[in-house]
Amino acid sequence: MDHKERNKQIKKVLEPVYGKGRVSVTSDTGTASGWVQVRIEVDETSSAAPDPNGDVAADQNVIHDQALKLVLEAGIDLHYYTSDMDATVDHPCFHLELSRPHDRLWRKASKIAKKHGYVIGLGDGPGDAADYSYSLLPKNARSLYPSGDAVNRNCTLEWIIEHLQSGG
Repeated sequence: MDHKERNKQIKKVLEPVYGKGRVSVTSDTGTASGWVQVRIEVDETSSAAPDPNGDVAADQNVIHDQALKLVLEAGIDLHYYTSDMDATVDHPCFHLELSRPHDRLWRKASKIAKKHGYVIGLGDGPGDAADYSYSLLPKNARSLYPSGDAVNRNCTLEWIIEHLQSGG
C-alpha cells in the first residue's frame, strides 16, 4: 500500500472518533517518508475535548495513544524506528498534533498576508486568550512587535483576512 492510500485509511479510522473534517493526515517525504503526521482539531465540542485545566500536553499524549491504538487495531501498517535510548523497543513512526480552531485561522491569515506582502505580528492590545490582538506588518518589518512599521494594529485574524481579500 502506498503512503497516500495508507493516509486515507488512517483518516477513515480516526474521523468517526474525532469528528469529520477535524482530522488531517500527511506523510513526510524523502528519508522520512515512513512518518505519519496526524493533526486533530479539538475544541470543547469535539470528542477529543481539551483538558479543562488547559493542559495541552496531557491532551496530546492521551489522544496520541488512543489514535495510535485505533490505527494499529485497524491493521494499518506503519513504519517503525528504534530509539538510541532504548534499542530493545521499536516505536511507530506516528506523530500527532492537536490544533485549536484558532490555529487554522492563523495559518489561513498568515498565508493570505504573505501573498499580499505582509506578515502578522503581535498587537499591542490586551491580547488575552479571549481577545487576541495582531498587527499587520510589511514583509520587511524590523520586528514582529508593533512599531512605526505597523500598517494596522490591534486587529483580529478575521479582520486581517477580510481586509486583505477585499483588496485593502
